[in-house]
Amino acid sequence: MLGRWIAACGLLGSVIMVSAPAAADSSPVATSAENPPGFSAITPQRVVDTRESERVPAGGTIKVGLPDRVVAADRAIAAAMTVTVVEPSAWGFVTVFPCGSARPEVSNVNYTAGVTRAATVFSKLGDNNEICLYSYADTHILVDITGVFYDTASLSSIDPRRLVNTRNTGTLEAESVLTVPIAGAADSAVPADASHAVVTLTAVEAQGWGFLTAYACGSNMPDASNLNYDSGDTLANQAVVPLNDNGELCVYSYAASDVLVDVVGYFSGMDAIDEPTRIADSREPGKYSSRLIKPGSWNGDALPADSGTYRVLMIDASQVGKRVTSMYTNITVDPSNGAEGYVAPVT
Repeated sequence: MLGRWIAACGLLGSVIMVSAPAAADSSPVATSAENPPGFSAITPQRVVDTRESERVPAGGTIKVGLPDRVVAADRAIAAAMTVTVVEPSAWGFVTVFPCGSARPEVSNVNYTAGVTRAATVFSKLGDNNEICLYSYADTHILVDITGVFYDTASLSSIDPRRLVNTRNTGTLEAESVLTVPIAGAADSAVPADASHAVVTLTAVEAQGWGFLTAYACGSNMPDASNLNYDSGDTLANQAVVPLNDNGELCVYSYAASDVLVDVVGYFSGMDAIDEPTRIADSREPGKYSSRLIKPGSWNGDALPADSGTYRVLMIDASQVGKRVTSMYTNITVDPSNGAEGYVAPVT
């Protein structure tokens, strides 16, 4: 048990944005069926791995249910998950949506042939508490559930809808900011009193290396990124973004790129950090309350036996708050040595 320390571990490799952190054990998502918490983070549990069965065909849809150990499943309203696309046969995308609803014209994971990509997704639960995943191209799909929202949460999950598509209005220029009206805006389904929006940000055919940062319009742009891209990339990731008094959020792009903004939910009166705050940066040792563990020195139970090939960054979660039990974070990896790999949060 590491208390408030979180370990982000993995082979140095490709950029993966993941939700974090998970619970310290594999206990049930909620401890009380009568009074479940608003949100329960869990040790990520894989509920789908099509490599163990068969690939999702082009244009195919699969259904995903909640893990068996979920308590008070009848009061669950949404799930947090990591969706990974493995060895896609061609360019395409995955759309996540509640089963029983019409498939929306949005994307959650964008991929190219042969490239493995992952993204964090919040999704409303549909018929029978199931979530559907549609893939444009033939591919394998992995789904890891990282938490469950209950009807006691301040989250309101909605069917995804696209609010911005600059391919129809003009590419966002380099180092420019896009203002996106959300709360109270026509067709957004988000009420005027919403404090935060859950959005999927997509950079489309970026014209250089760079990143997207989403924040409340009128506030200082934080020293953080929600999505990192290379030239020519089309990539997506979800973010929880505070809204200003006018119900707006702003999206900054370092390089010229088309940008898509899809809203999937909102919070009202959420007690959260209003500005993204960086709490670890391995490029600046000593600046934050974090430390790098050398290869082979990890003694936790959550890593494989061959942990000597891993690097582990310990992050002090108490920087955010003394009573924090879970966090929504962006983890960014710079694979400077070109190796392949992954990142996974453990406690």
